[in-house]
Formats: sequence, structure tokens, C-alpha cells
Amino acid sequence: KLLKVGRRKPREGQSGTIDAWGLIDRTNKTILPIDYTVIGEPAENGIMPVARGGKYGFVNGLGQTVSECVYDYVANHSTSGLAR
Repeated sequence: KLLKVGRRKPREGQSGTIDAWGLIDRTNKTILPIDYTVIGEPAENGIMPVARGGKYGFVNGLGQTVSECVYDYVANHSTSGLAR
């Protein structure tokens, strides 16, 4: 089981909003560094959409890049492993 963690960027007069996300496991080991603006829900095959720099790609549950963040839009992978 992976846990989604975020980093807050303080804003004047506010407690801050989360501006970046990453993933850790239950032992607190970093799986995906806190460097993504979006981390979507994993598909059945464990592949999840992510975004950084305004572009989207995919990573797996080990934090490995499946597809670089170069796309304007992505949807979750299907069970066949092909992007829809």
C-alpha cells in the first residue's frame, strides 16, 4: 500500500495549499519524490497518471516512469496496459 504525501506552499494570510505530491510506502520509504502536481488513482495494473510542469505521463507502483510527462492529457491505463 502506498501513501500520497504533499508539500505545502505558504500563502500570505493562509496556512498554505499543497503544491506538490509524492508517494511513500508504509516504512516511510520514498517511492515517488514530492515533485508532481497530480498523482491519479492507480489502474488495476498499478499504473497511475501523474503530472508535472503542466504535462502528463505515467508511473508504476515502484515509482518507475512508464511514460514521461510530455502529454497535454492522459487517461488511466486499461487492464491491457495500453493508454486510453
